[in-house]
Amino acid sequence: MTPPMVDNVRVVVPDSLDLITPYVLLEQQDWFEDEIKFLRRLLQPEQAVIDIGPSACLWPHRA
Repeated sequence: MTPPMVDNVRVVVPDSLDLITPYVLLEQQDWFEDEIKFLRRLLQPEQAVIDIGPSACLWPHRA
């Protein structure tokens, strides 16, 4: 699933509302933790970030 988000950020998350990440992104169309602001300043268009940590799908990527 790729929920719509602000700033043309594209996030691919599991297709399940039983998980917090897809649920929050569909409801708020953005991520609520402050780290998202850092990533938006750091990343340039066409750069990508892949989340490989224990909280899967937490960090969005620009595409």
